[in-house]
Amino acid sequence: MPDISIDQPDLPPPLSASNQTMSEMEYDRQRAELERLYGGPDAADKEVLAKRDQAWAQLFWRTGWTQEKLAEKEGKSQSWADRRLRFGRFLHFTPHGVNADSPPLPKDLTEGKFRGCWDRTSKKADERDRFKAVYQKLTAPPDPDAPKPKRPSLKKDILESGVVDGKWRPVDKIAAEIEVEDVQHVSDTLQNAKDQGLFGLKVESKQVGTKRHWRLMPADKTVTVHELTEKLTPILKALKEQAEDHMARWSPPTVLRHLGLLERYLKEWSE
Repeated sequence: MPDISIDQPDLPPPLSASNQTMSEMEYDRQRAELERLYGGPDAADKEVLAKRDQAWAQLFWRTGWTQEKLAEKEGKSQSWADRRLRFGRFLHFTPHGVNADSPPLPKDLTEGKFRGCWDRTSKKADERDRFKAVYQKLTAPPDPDAPKPKRPSLKKDILESGVVDGKWRPVDKIAAEIEVEDVQHVSDTLQNAKDQGLFGLKVESKQVGTKRHWRLMPADKTVTVHELTEKLTPILKALKEQAEDHMARWSPPTVLRHLGLLERYLKEWSE
């Protein structure tokens, strides 16, 4: 493949390169302009959605902010900010628009599609080499004989998102919230989680009109009969002895102590 330059003259360098960071006022101004140009994250046109993803990633990269600050500013997780900063660095790294001999990136390249290629590169390589591998995957002509890539696990995407809250959602809404483009992959994952009890979740589904809706909740904690018997028998025995004793010998502190143990165990089992 042609040599990949990290220079991209149509984008200014990140402010952190000169030990500066973008002000929040300037960030808000540029962010508002991107919203005006590309709309929200639910744009129907794939190319518009891709341009939006790319423009936002480039803005994040130019701020010179840490992922912690970006996450706080956007009200998102640090992993969300980390993925977009990486996408921004990749867009700056690629030769698109710089070297005429280099094939351009796909017009529908979103952060999710980039991440899918990134996850299939060697984790032992440094970021630059992984970017080169991603670029090759994205610009290589399709190979009809190539094996279908293994679909990545969605465990982390699901558990780190806000969808494990007991609310009913259609699968496309869940896919959008966990930022996974392959809706069928999300549907298959939810079905497997429901059938096999994966990820420590309780997963339910129901048909609403023409769409299947899903509800995700933390799985109820199970307690074995042995543990119940072992921990509760001494408490019940002590309380029974107190009840059978003459009132003159009844010890309220003893009763309260055992009731406190019972309350503690119930709290542990409910968490």
